[in-house]
Amino acid sequence: MPQAYDVVIVGGGAAGLSAALLLGRCRRRVLVCNDGEPRNAASNGVHCLLGNERIAPFELLAKGRIELREYKSVALRDDEVLAISNADNQFTISCLSGLSVTARKVLLTTGVRMTYRRSTAFRSCTGGACTTARTATVLSTATNRLGCTAKVTREPDLR
Repeated sequence: MPQAYDVVIVGGGAAGLSAALLLGRCRRRVLVCNDGEPRNAASNGVHCLLGNERIAPFELLAKGRIELREYKSVALRDDEVLAISNADNQFTISCLSGLSVTARKVLLTTGVRMTYRRSTAFRSCTGGACTTARTATVLSTATNRLGCTAKVTREPDLR
């Protein structure tokens, strides 16, 4: 029988760790699964986070993991979620390591990965400023780690 949790959080970035902190304070049994590939890894620092302006992304995550040690009902696992199924109001979560657990709720905090169609609109947006051209149509595709995709198209306003 797989281990049962109240909530499994897929993604151990700032959003996932914050959710785990709140749920841990509410004494919920929580498992955070993190594949170790944060979306903001290329960033020089996190901004607009009170008390942590310009903190390195990995330093922020390390601080969050330390804070979560206080909550015995929260478990952190470096593992990739491969599948989530739902039957009879219960989720079954399967991980790359072979771990299988159940949960009443699943919270997806995986972030997105941005890919850009080759055009004159963007040169590079990873860890730096974007360069745009007035006539280009921006087409981006955001896909989270579980394969959910959203596409965005817009005309840049460079007035």
